Amino acid sequence: MLYLAWGSLFLVLAEIGERMPTLTANGLRFGLAALLLALLLTLTRRPSGLGVPARERTAAVVVGAGMIAGMTVPVVLALRHLPSGTVALLAASVPMWVELIRLLEGERRSRRTLAGAALGLLGLCLLLAPGASGAQDASPAEAVLWSAVVVLGSGAWALFAWVPTRVATPSNPLVMATYTVAGASLGMTLAGVLAGERLSVADLTHFSAGTWLAFGYLVLIPTVLAYAAYAWLLSVASLSLVSTFAYVNPVVAVALAWLVLDQSPTRAVVLGGALVLAGVGFIVRGESEAPSVDAVPPAVLSVKEN
Repeated sequence: MLYLAWGSLFLVLAEIGERMPTLTANGLRFGLAALLLALLLTLTRRPSGLGVPARERTAAVVVGAGMIAGMTVPVVLALRHLPSGTVALLAASVPMWVELIRLLEGERRSRRTLAGAALGLLGLCLLLAPGASGAQDASPAEAVLWSAVVVLGSGAWALFAWVPTRVATPSNPLVMATYTVAGASLGMTLAGVLAGERLSVADLTHFSAGTWLAFGYLVLIPTVLAYAAYAWLLSVASLSLVSTFAYVNPVVAVALAWLVLDQSPTRAVVLGGALVLAGVGFIVRGESEAPSVDAVPPAVLSVKEN
């Protein structure tokens, strides 16, 4: 589900960006999603389910602001200059950042996992080459700049996804998802304010039914359902394995951009996509052979977005 939900995210974000102030609209998106997650938690458990210790709640909000907003802001800004499929491929650098962090921590990684990360990195190098992105509305230098911004945003995702392994966060996946998405809303809204974006009540009445349908899809599928699923996955699997969604999402995004927007991928995009797919295969095999202690314990959940 994560592959399809977040794979389609880039196309929908690109479409929304042409009709709404993107940063502020995403702040609203995450805010509504947090309310829906809180409602779901209330219906399935009890209102006091959100009543976790203040330090755990604060940590979850900070993780959401740094991880989700830290990656979503670069993505939505880059989509103004680069094709959605290319942006999705660049966002696939998350697993490489994860492996770098774990190596810096002194963890021993399997050869398959390292080989997968290396293949993915090679694919990203192809995408970062001048002229490789296929961007038509940006100069080669601008394309490289915005490509690098997306890669750095992926680093923010990986870094803040690692933070909960060192600090206490809510142990229940749905509670964790609620607070992290709320943190993302705060981060995106602040970014919109700093960028000078405005979204008034009067503006809301001017959007078409198609725009609202796309916005509703963003709230429900890639946000509410996907982030709840991501939080649960991180409670039962390793961060490296769960992060492989960032490898497969681009393939979905490139296919949708080609079919819907007629954005034909360049040779570099095709080759880079093939390499990252090979990389995810190696990482999945490497993680499946890793000791069970490599899994993230339930007490240190995190939520990952685009």
